[in-house]
Amino acid sequence: MSNSEDAPDEIEQRLKKILEGAFGGAPTPLKDVPTRYGEKRKAAAKKDQPPRKRRQRKKRAA
Repeated sequence: MSNSEDAPDEIEQRLKKILEGAFGGAPTPLKDVPTRYGEKRKAAAKKDQPPRKRRQRKKRAA
């Protein structure tokens, strides 16, 4: 089946097919990779908030 005189694009197609088999489907573009980006942004926003001020209880004179 494998000719040494294969057209370069035919070789490319074959490689693509092999890669698709190895990685289960077409290669996903980076923007489609689920990174839970929204959750990261939320965490960063939470970090930027000033710390909550806790009411301090007055210490009783002993």
